[in-house]
Amino acid sequence: MKLKTNKTWLREFFAEFLGTLFLVAVADASVAQMLVRAKLEGHGQVDFLSISFAFAFAIAFGVYISGGVSGGHINPAVTFTMCLFGRLKWTKLPVYWLAQYLGAFVGSAILYFTYFDSISKLDSLRGPNNSHIVNSAGIFATFPEAHLNVVPSFLDQVVGTAILLMVVFALTDNRNAGVPKYLTPLLVGLTIGVIAMSYGIQCGFAVNPARDLAPRIFTLIIYGVDVFTKGSDKYGYYFWIPIVGPHVGAVIGAFIYQALIGAHWPDTYEVTDVPTAKHVTTVTIDPSLRSTSPTTFETETRVPDKNFRAGALQL
Repeated sequence: MKLKTNKTWLREFFAEFLGTLFLVAVADASVAQMLVRAKLEGHGQVDFLSISFAFAFAIAFGVYISGGVSGGHINPAVTFTMCLFGRLKWTKLPVYWLAQYLGAFVGSAILYFTYFDSISKLDSLRGPNNSHIVNSAGIFATFPEAHLNVVPSFLDQVVGTAILLMVVFALTDNRNAGVPKYLTPLLVGLTIGVIAMSYGIQCGFAVNPARDLAPRIFTLIIYGVDVFTKGSDKYGYYFWIPIVGPHVGAVIGAFIYQALIGAHWPDTYEVTDVPTAKHVTTVTIDPSLRSTSPTTFETETRVPDKNFRAGALQL
């Protein structure tokens, strides 16, 4: 039986599907594990730091899994922004989005059935007046803190995703720090960890519509429409914020990077082999490709002058 396919769109679909599945199945499981430990085993509060690192490495490994085939977006807001800035064809958008949402949905199912007994026990806990002490819907989707209004909730998602895309554009800009390709997924994951530890407490740092909406749809089967109507004490129907907010924030973050950094590189500049200064590479950017392919260069490598300063960036 032949399983190999040479269809690019199908390979990209499989890559985004598997990368997003891995993200949700692993990252959200860290929330489940901490809730079980805190609520069922009596070990106090949920360890937010542990969850932050789990999300960071789940993102990194998800990108490592899919990056060589599809670019490792595993986030509809990233895909939309790449299309908007000419880094991905719009015809690929439906394929990427379908794969990402479907992968997140399947990842949620894997997590739920793996933790089925523990989740059932969590949902059976009741406090005074027969009220639920904990609801495991928060394992799968994000919900705002009770005191938040709509605007801070929306801004939370916009800012978090803007930070993510600024870093993504910086890491993938070969004219900037020149981060090795094999380190990019790890650094993207660590960026998510930083966002979690700085902007995670209010709304759960979704910053990814697929990882929030698809699991929310899955939990609709378990908890009913409450997962869509629930919000804070001050407003309801929070579900749209982790969908719209990340798309807006992603575009803003990418635009800020391009407006302040990416658009101002000279057409020709020189870099050296920093440790030894053995070679100087002259990089010429084709102006006609600036807006569509910021990493398309013509290069010329030569031996530097003896007085050339190691590590200098000639602009």
